[in-house]
Amino acid sequence: MPYFGVTPAAEFTSKDLNGEQLILDADADTTITADTDDQIDIRIAGADDFQFTANTFTAQSGSTIAAQALTATSVGSTGAISNSDGAEGTPSITFTSDTNTGFWRPGADEIRWSLGANAMGALTTTQLTFGEIGNNTEMTRGITVYQSTADDEILALKSADVAHSLTGYTETDTYFSIKKWGANGGGTYINSVAENGEANGLVFNVISGDPVASAGTTDLGSVGFYIGVAEDTPGTLEDFAANAVLFSLKKRLASGTRSVFHVDEDGDIFYDGSAAAFDDEDDALLARAFEIERAENASPSHKGSGPAQIIKSEFDKFVGNAKEKLTDAGIISRIDPNLPSSYDENGNLGSPMVNLTQLQRLHNGAIWQQRVMFETMKSVAEEMLPGFADKLNERLESRNLPALPV
Repeated sequence: MPYFGVTPAAEFTSKDLNGEQLILDADADTTITADTDDQIDIRIAGADDFQFTANTFTAQSGSTIAAQALTATSVGSTGAISNSDGAEGTPSITFTSDTNTGFWRPGADEIRWSLGANAMGALTTTQLTFGEIGNNTEMTRGITVYQSTADDEILALKSADVAHSLTGYTETDTYFSIKKWGANGGGTYINSVAENGEANGLVFNVISGDPVASAGTTDLGSVGFYIGVAEDTPGTLEDFAANAVLFSLKKRLASGTRSVFHVDEDGDIFYDGSAAAFDDEDDALLARAFEIERAENASPSHKGSGPAQIIKSEFDKFVGNAKEKLTDAGIISRIDPNLPSSYDENGNLGSPMVNLTQLQRLHNGAIWQQRVMFETMKSVAEEMLPGFADKLNERLESRNLPALPV
């Protein structure tokens, strides 16, 4: 066997240590040992630091392998790069200066990430979760966002083009946000912000594939709202109480808000009185002009009308307190001054609203009452003037009006 320099003594060219230590320093605490078959142990300064077997190099407990800068422009591998699963406080893919932040694997087909030793999200084959650990059992595929006990925005959409001044509602570059309505009860507050006349506040552009052609109690239009009540029994939806408000519209008014439209649980419509009668006009002629305009200018699908409503109850001539009569009849809503909801933000008592559906019933009843009164007058005239009814029908027919039964 060739050597550089002086040939070593024969006892060092092929020495069998037979499991004994090879001492490498003066104080005899740095050694190499092979006292186990197919295994080499390296001890430095009296500590077992490293171990070699046939296929593995291991840094023993308390020892590390120092990382070196990677200067290659690319790294190739024909196999997988594997790592331990890690845990919430000790992610397996982490950072030298922040070892409790990174990624780890809690189980099969799931990756989670931690920030400051706290699990903040998870990714599975079907779900992406932010802020919460574990699958949403009510979700097959989708995204879940969990905000713990926070009550502010849970979702915000921003744009560099937006810089509104309504920062009392949201940040200046946020044009849409979602947050809880009630801190403990839930509900949703949707905030859509636009100013300077550049855009509408919120626009729904709905493309319906196959809208329903009927308007029955089981049908749902191209845009539908389903509202349930969860009030007394936890986890159970209940029916609406009689005359409970189902849907409302509010507007900004005098540094506060005002309700302008309600629909109650049986479909009655209430509004703020903007459709009041024209007392200085002939209402019958105005109503007739309205019907003529609809008949002449409406599209074919809008012509005609449905059957008249049947009035709910009979109305006597109003005497005394007209407002109370209207309230009792349900034509205007009742305002209870003992309820906090009857007052606006400034402490002002709200005004009653008109039940448009009940008002229509009143009009239909009034039309029928007028017809009965006219028939009674005709009957009396016929008794006093025999032949009056026939003469009246001749005159009606001459003006293309239907004849009255005799």
